[in-house]
This record gives sequence, C-alpha cells and structure tokens, in this order.
Amino acid sequence: MPPEESSAEAFATALSAEKIDFFKICIDSWKRLDFSLNEPELVEQYLTYPNVGVDYLNKTFCSPFSQASGRYSIKFSSIFIHARPKVYRHINPVPTPHSASCEMGDICLIYVHVDSGKNIRYAKAIIAQAKKAKSLDSEDQRLLYDEASGFDYKAKAFYKKTYNNEPSRALPGYQDGRSLGLKYLILESRKRNPAALYSIPWASDLSHTWGASLFRMATGSDGLEFAPGKPNESRWSAILDDLIRMGRGAIPSTSKKPTRRADVTDLDEIIDQFNNFKNYETWTLRANDLVPGGTPMMLMIVQDRLLEVNQ
Repeated sequence: MPPEESSAEAFATALSAEKIDFFKICIDSWKRLDFSLNEPELVEQYLTYPNVGVDYLNKTFCSPFSQASGRYSIKFSSIFIHARPKVYRHINPVPTPHSASCEMGDICLIYVHVDSGKNIRYAKAIIAQAKKAKSLDSEDQRLLYDEASGFDYKAKAFYKKTYNNEPSRALPGYQDGRSLGLKYLILESRKRNPAALYSIPWASDLSHTWGASLFRMATGSDGLEFAPGKPNESRWSAILDDLIRMGRGAIPSTSKKPTRRADVTDLDEIIDQFNNFKNYETWTLRANDLVPGGTPMMLMIVQDRLLEVNQ
C-alpha cells in the first residue's frame, strides 16, 4: 500500500473516533448565520465571518483535535471571490450559447492531504451550487450538472488567464466520478441540519448532511480526486486548475514568493498561506476586483506529521 494511502486510512480511523462531535459542530457552524441573505451572501458569511462557519470549525474542532493528536493536524481555510464564472453548457459536445448562461458553482470544497514537509500528497474536490430550498430555478443549471458533456466560459477576461487560454472544458462522465464532484448545497434554516449536499442527478434525491459530507471527503468516500498543477491529467484537473489559479490571485503580492520552483503549484501557494497549524486566527483571504472571477473555496487541510517527505 502506498504510504499516503495508509496515512489516509489511519486518519479516517482517528476522525471516526470523533465523528459524533464533528457532526454536531458542523451543524452548529451554520446556526448563527443570517438565513435571510441570498445564497452567495450566506456562503460569504460561512467562509469569512468570525465565530461562525470556517472559523467556528477551526476553534471548536480542529484546534483541540490537532493538539490532542500525536499524528494529525487539521485546518479549514477559505478564499472568497465575489464574481462567479458564468458558463454555457455543451450538448454532445456542441456549445450551446443560445441557452441562458449559469454559474459554475457557489462554492468549491477542496480536501488536501499533506506530509510532514507540508507537500501535497493528494487532493480532491466538490463544486456545489447553493440553493435555499430543495428547488431549482434554472433548467440550464440542472442540465449543466446532470447531463452536459462540458461547457464554455462566458467571460474572455476569465478564460484568457487559464492554462490554455481557451473557453471550452469537458466535464467528467458519471463513469469517471462525476457524481462525486458535482453537488447541490441546500440551505434550510428551519431544519435540524441546516445544510446538506445533494448528489446529481437532481432527481436522485440522495443527500448527506454538511458534517457527513465533510467527513466523507476526509475519509475517502466523496469528492473527486484531481492532480494539482497538472490540468492535462484529467477533465476534473483542468477545471480545478482554472478555479485554483483564480484563487491564487487573492494572495497579496507581498505574500507571494518572488521566484517559484517549477514543481510548486498554485495550490501549493494557497496552502502556504494557511499551513501554520498552530495559528487558527489566519483562515481566510478575500480577492480584490482585479481577479476576473472564480468560485469561493473552502479548504480542509490535513497534515500527517509522521508521513516523511520522501516516504
């Protein structure tokens, strides 16, 4: 078994021991948000406001877990970008620009497993469209997630900053794990579990609570793996490369290294902003207006302090 796989299995066991507390804290992380706001504003609150959302998860669960564990550290972090990339869906595989454009997603969840040297060993992601009720107001949105073979980015200012300067991207098929990567985030304040991720296709009605979804990502049951910095590796890797590249634009220029090794990816640079596992006061970055768009990101960074760099 590769060392990162045995590391992941051991982490799954450690997190499973705290499963009940983790689920409760995940529920509570949504409870003090203002559900009168629209979906993008709710996501913004969850990712960036103190004492709720990401900050609440860090203070209430991650910090105590990391201190008590002799092996693993956990930290949630976020990058908030206001402008979402709009796309035109493809149909087998012809672009359909006459259809209404829709957003790629309201939030991108990224799980990253790093070794003792804070090098990325593997990563997986979920892109989700947020709704405040179990209903869709856009057929184009449903068709994009459920059926489209791919999409074209609408804004030239966005795709001209991607790895190939081209608008078209192919989506993974269901046989390639599409349902692990694309979800609907349903937010309903009146429910005991106010947030849940619903699987595609929309008609399946299969869902997991927010806590269960994060737990499943962390323990290997959900999220679609991608290769950071290798957009040609897979369809999913190309899409994640686009979003992470825009997320890197949120890093202040004073925090960026003046030179960068060829093997350092955009995700490495983002992780570098948050990988002090003893400092839970630094958890979020906000993109300025110079970033041409992107999907707000929530990262779950797990470090195995016993997984050696060359192991």
